[in-house]
Amino acid sequence: MLLSPRSSCALPTAIRIASYTWPTNAASRGKFRVFTFSKYNSRCLHRRRNCKRRMAMTSSAHDVRFDSYSMLVEERHETDWYEWCVFVDGDAETLSRIAFVQYTLHPTFSEPVRLCVDREHQFALFSAGWGGFNISITVSWNDSEVTQHQYFLDLWKGRWPRPSEPQLIGDEKLVYSVIRDGRTRWRKERTIGRVSGVTNHDLQNALASLQNQNAIRRHYVRSIDGENLWGATALVGIAPSPDSDVSPMPA
Repeated sequence: MLLSPRSSCALPTAIRIASYTWPTNAASRGKFRVFTFSKYNSRCLHRRRNCKRRMAMTSSAHDVRFDSYSMLVEERHETDWYEWCVFVDGDAETLSRIAFVQYTLHPTFSEPVRLCVDREHQFALFSAGWGGFNISITVSWNDSEVTQHQYFLDLWKGRWPRPSEPQLIGDEKLVYSVIRDGRTRWRKERTIGRVSGVTNHDLQNALASLQNQNAIRRHYVRSIDGENLWGATALVGIAPSPDSDVSPMPA
């Protein structure tokens, strides 16, 4: 069976030439051979160029960078212990095209594979540890593309942004003063309500308002008894956000 002249340029040259009727005249055969090779070489080159263009467009449309914050918080077993977060370093337009981000941490973590869908906070992953390591990152885009990335977590660069102390009044001031009293970095929600003396309804309103002002943030884990933990961002740092106007701390 003869192959069509439109067959893939990946086919062997001999098979492609056999797809044409071979001229009987010797001179014509030479011209035909040159024509055949030239035609297919041109077609292959055109396809390769188109393929490279498509790959370049895909790469450009899915370019993404990552960044991290870290903060030395204490010493455990004579080893420095850091809280850290890694996140997508992109603007709102880039973040809007991402469906979710999967981080694969060092195998010594109890749950090394973490899925993040929090676009508001740049798909940030929060955790803690004592040493830096390489993170494998999979980004799933809204157009069904999936890209693979690597990021080295450098705990020693620090730079976690911390805002100045807010000016507050009323219940917000009472609640914030309990969270920021300096005895501990994170306070249980029930403890905040008990010490501040506000009702649960007023407590929830104050926490929501303070969170919207970037004055506090909730811990990524709960307490042993399942309660929310809250920290003052002037102490524990803010959560990453494309709209944040707080500059990173000097390294």
